Amino acid sequence: MSNMHDSPSTYNDFQKRGIPGEYYGMQIFSGSAAANPDVYYTGSKYGAAGFIVGTGSATIHPVGGGAIPATQLTLGTLYPIAVHRITGGTSAVIYVLKKNG
Repeated sequence: MSNMHDSPSTYNDFQKRGIPGEYYGMQIFSGSAAANPDVYYTGSKYGAAGFIVGTGSATIHPVGGGAIPATQLTLGTLYPIAVHRITGGTSAVIYVLKKNG
């Protein structure tokens, strides 16, 4: 009889032991992809738990309401705020991070 904690030999370390760290994935919001971009972080994009502003003037809409102009934030700083939507910013680049757990 096998141990209930055994995993198939085809599993990689992440499948066997879990994902280390606080964040595990990233999507790039790129305003250059559209004239007036509007991206919702729901459905297949669900899980946006933080972001880093790279460039641009987009508006970040946190889960629960409100709006934060990216121009009011410090570039390169991690903001652990759950993101519902990002709008505008034709030259914006924002790194949206998915939370582990």
